[in-house]
Amino acid sequence: MAQICLGMNAYNTCYAVLAGLCNSSVSRLKNTWAIMPKEVINIYNDLQRTFDVSRNYLTYRTLLLDSLPPLIPILVFYPKDLFGIEENVSTITEEGLISISKLRRIYEIIRPLQEYQSAKNYSIQVDRTVNRFLLHNLHIIDDLHSQSLICEPKPPKTTTNV
Repeated sequence: MAQICLGMNAYNTCYAVLAGLCNSSVSRLKNTWAIMPKEVINIYNDLQRTFDVSRNYLTYRTLLLDSLPPLIPILVFYPKDLFGIEENVSTITEEGLISISKLRRIYEIIRPLQEYQSAKNYSIQVDRTVNRFLLHNLHIIDDLHSQSLICEPKPPKTTTNV
């Protein structure tokens, strides 16, 4: 599903699916991961590389720059980037003037979002397979850890005699 989202430039959804797979309730399922087809594991590894946190998500940010709308970027990065500018760049220069470079940096973050919103070629079609999967499996999310333990119970604790 994440690969489908990536192919649709739905980066926000793709990232959310990957985050779900990295959730401890899912990643702890060693036996389940062990029987996954190699092709699926390769896709998962490719997605992890695409959204790697190193260098402030450089691989993803490069992919985003090379992408054409329609697309949905990872929205949580924008407030983080804006907060970083707000906290680290003074609004007033040493000369007592408004910092144009700060305003320019803010604009450089907001401008692409405006471009994505104003794109006229958004005709995203419902992918019935993904839609059906989500609708039939949303209940699992409510109690993911319990579902995880049903799939693969924790091994019994062993005690050591001292």
